[in-house]
This record gives sequence, C-alpha cells and structure tokens, in this order.
Amino acid sequence: MASGGWHLSVDAIDGTLIVRYHGETDVDVRSGETAHVDLVLVPTTGRIKIHVRWGEDNRNWSSTFGVPGAIGNGVEMLSEYDGDLIVGGGFTSIGGIEADGIARWDGTTWHPIGSGVGGSGQVWTAAHYGTDLIVGGTFTTMNGEPARYVARWDGSSWHAMGDISPRGEGKVQALLAWNDTLYASGALAQPDGSQTGVARWDGSAWQYLPYIGVDASALAVYQAHLIVGGGFPLHEGGTAYIAQWTGSDWEILGGDVDGGVSAMLQYGPDLIAVGWFTTAGGTVAVNHAARWDATAWHAMGDGMDDIVGRLTIYHGDLIAGGAFSHVGTMAWPGIARWNGNAWRPLGAGLDGTREERSYLFPSAFAVTTYDGALVVGGRFDTAGEKPARDLALWRD
Repeated sequence: MASGGWHLSVDAIDGTLIVRYHGETDVDVRSGETAHVDLVLVPTTGRIKIHVRWGEDNRNWSSTFGVPGAIGNGVEMLSEYDGDLIVGGGFTSIGGIEADGIARWDGTTWHPIGSGVGGSGQVWTAAHYGTDLIVGGTFTTMNGEPARYVARWDGSSWHAMGDISPRGEGKVQALLAWNDTLYASGALAQPDGSQTGVARWDGSAWQYLPYIGVDASALAVYQAHLIVGGGFPLHEGGTAYIAQWTGSDWEILGGDVDGGVSAMLQYGPDLIAVGWFTTAGGTVAVNHAARWDATAWHAMGDGMDDIVGRLTIYHGDLIAGGAFSHVGTMAWPGIARWNGNAWRPLGAGLDGTREERSYLFPSAFAVTTYDGALVVGGRFDTAGEKPARDLALWRD
C-alpha cells in the first residue's frame, strides 16, 4: 500500500451476503510504519468495534536463536540435513558453544560438526549430493584434515573431495547437484595453472568446464540448462554476468545484466536473478532483482536500493535477503517477500548497531526453510526489533 491519506470503508456481511454493519474513517499511512485504526461499525441497533492493522507483525519473528547467537564474522550458509539445521560462516561460536565455521541445530540444542574449519577460512555454500551434505567456501581444512575449499559430510564423518584448485588459491562460492552431477563455481586454478569458474565432480575427480573465468558466484538450473551468474570473462573476452551452458559452450542469457549476480532460483515458470546489477537486457531497469521468462527480462516492482544476496521459497513466496534498506520507497531492511505480484515486508526487518558496522551491515546473506519456519542468517543484531545476532527465525 502506498503512503499517504486513505479512506477506509468496511462492510460486515452475514452468511446471506447482507450487510449488517458498516463503518468509515480516514487513515494516514506512512512509509515503513504500521498503521493502526480503531473503527466503529454501526448496525441497525447496537455497535461493534474492530481494530485494523496494516503491516507485518513482529511477533512472527522468534527469539529461538536470540543471543549470544553467532559470534565472529557472520552467517553465510544455511541448509537442512537429516532433520538438522546446518549453519556455516565465519563464526567461532554459536548459541554459546564453540563451533568453528560450521554447526548444527537439532531443534533444541546446538552441536559442533567435528572441529570445523580450524581457522582456515569460512563456509559459504552447501548442496545435497546423494545422501551426503557437501559444503564449500574458503577453508583449506575440515575437522583437522586437508580439505581445500570443498568437503563432504556423510552424517558422521568429514571427507575431502580431491583438490578442486590444485595450482593456486581458490574459493567455492556456489554448489549445485543436478542430474547426479555435483557442480561447483567460484575462483579455481586448474592443473595447468589456468583459471576457471565452474567445475563438476565425476565421482572421483574434478573436471573443468571450458571458456569461463572467475568469479562465478551463483548456479541454477532453468529449462534443463545449467545457468551461472557472477562476473566473469567468457572466451577471454569482456566480462559477462549471467550465461547458460549449451552442453558444449556458454552463451550469454537474454542480453545479460549490467553487474554481478549473487543468486538465482527458479520461481514458478521464471528464473529469478539478484545481485549488484540495476539493468537487465540492456534497457530494463530492475534495481537488483529481475525475472527472466525465457523470452525477456522483467522488473520485480521497483526493486531494492542495494545488493540482494540470497533467495529461497517459503510458503509459496520468494524470499530475498541482502544489504538493502529499502524496497522501492518502503523501509524494509535486509529481507522481503515476493508473492508473484508485489513485495511485502517481514515485520521491521533486520537492524543493528554494532561498532563494526560496515557497508554490508545489517544484511541477510543466507536464507532457508527449516521445520516450517524461515531461517535468516547474515550480519545483524535484531530481527523484528528482537535481539538476534546474525541468525533469526520467522514463522508465518
């Protein structure tokens, strides 16, 4: 609903669709605020009073995780595995227990998963592959053993998965399991020393897709094609931001976007892409969030005022998290939901006042669903005005 003066008219009808009560009043709706209205409905005799409220209720935000929350450098990854919530990032403790970069929540209690990354980096992404959970990031060890940038958890033990970047430093920013194949993207150095952005696991070793450079930070599948997003050179040419794999080569999707892509997801018949970009297809103003219908790019409302970093689906709505403070003109910081036609807030959103506040603070850079709820991770101090350090839970 747009800000400004509104006239509210309410009819209360019975089971035969006859109006039994009626009331009217003027309402002042302000950007980023919830409007409360007390309205008297007048029948033939007597009267009834109702309370009308515009805006999401902060009571939907839960204090389940609260404080101390995740202590360290934020939450970057959320996933569900074998009934547990898996949390990854740059933290050194979570919920009051020591956990180096990765931990699990069993619904009541936090647990470390081995000794974690051992200070060797962060966990950024995860995917289910067969019966295992695969995690990727900037780490070089897992549970005290070498595991460069990617590791496999089988439910009881960690295992290395070869060396995805054998000739230099690297990072894995996205993982995707599709057609019994595991794909990884990021910044990788091949055995011959050349750089690449996408690799696939053949069950025993990594194979590298050609003609694409670093950084490839997002992966998705759309209409039976592998889609990669980020900011990378193709065929040693200029920078591209979103492309699809034809089976033998990469081709730019829909005339490309004009900045980095951080996440992609199929929502209904469309591919949703979000990131740093503000224009898609050369001419369409999209402001950090765009919809591709296999023919053309489309805006999603007025978009956001800053980076959108992660996507998931919750109760039929698309959830977008990032470092934005406004959606269009509305002050909905860090998190918002799209119902196919319009954006809506999640209460008061995310906020924080830490001394280490940075350009990406507050922000949501991990979103998933768990036990019927939406879980949000990132860098923030409050969710819906409730204490929640870097991890929060919303339940419709």
